[in-house]
Amino acid sequence: MSESRFWELINYSRESAASDKEFLVALKEYLVACSPEEIVGFEICLGKALIQADHFNLVGAKKILDGSVTDDGYLYFRCWVVSLGREVFHSAIDDPDILVKYVDLKSFNELEELLYVATAAYSTVTNIAEEDETFPRSVRFDSGIDYDFNLEGPKGEDWKKADLPNRFPGLWALRH
Repeated sequence: MSESRFWELINYSRESAASDKEFLVALKEYLVACSPEEIVGFEICLGKALIQADHFNLVGAKKILDGSVTDDGYLYFRCWVVSLGREVFHSAIDDPDILVKYVDLKSFNELEELLYVATAAYSTVTNIAEEDETFPRSVRFDSGIDYDFNLEGPKGEDWKKADLPNRFPGLWALRH
């Protein structure tokens, strides 16, 4: 699957959804209409996007929104940023203050379930219930795309907590 097709599926799913839950349902429906190879390609594109989103700007945004940053919470936050679509995704990496328009202060703004959509769609399409080496996550991992243990670490300029109000004033004002 091409990167542009990956983002088309994300954008179409988000446009037709009033909630994260509806987004996930729509995305799975789109993926079930794809071939097993395309579903694996979607998983590979998702892994690459999550690695691309590993940026100190998003770490800072997560810190402001939740007061702390855990490994899992940060991964699920990046999933949520991916789910907002291509334009928001790329803009948020450069300037997380744009997320002010999308943040729900009553939640953690995380979308862990995005990590499992390709697997669920693949299982439906192939009629294989138990994961094996052909499943999207296994193929992505075997391809060397590992968003959990990205050895490079976050990109961009690191920050100190005292820098956050000036660096991300919109998010800071939203939470403080």
